[in-house]
Amino acid sequence: MTDRCKALLTLGTMSSIKKLVLSNFGFDDIHTLILCLSTSLQALNLNHVKMGTSLEWTTLEMDALAGKFCQLASLVFLELGDSACTDGHLEVILPNLQSIQCLNVSGCFGRMGVIPNNLTNIG
Repeated sequence: MTDRCKALLTLGTMSSIKKLVLSNFGFDDIHTLILCLSTSLQALNLNHVKMGTSLEWTTLEMDALAGKFCQLASLVFLELGDSACTDGHLEVILPNLQSIQCLNVSGCFGRMGVIPNNLTNIG
């Protein structure tokens, strides 16, 4: 874990933080990102977050993050633009976020180093 990621680990234990913006940030691994997320968060922006040395997400990493989102019961605002979040992940996340009021999945939906997926099948 790099020093810049270690510095963020305290965020996960700070219940006073209600809004966290980590857009355009690069994380060493998914576990570091998950440890930064306090269950008291109300607003979370993870737009354009990169993962690992390849700067791409794996399905397992997004699965782990989706599991963590299910624990963030106070979340009302979630931004996942240009992420590896897929429709399958949303099916897991959304029923557990009863307080959600705003969701952003703009950009390349389901991006994992491949051609992006459409959120809906209009064909």
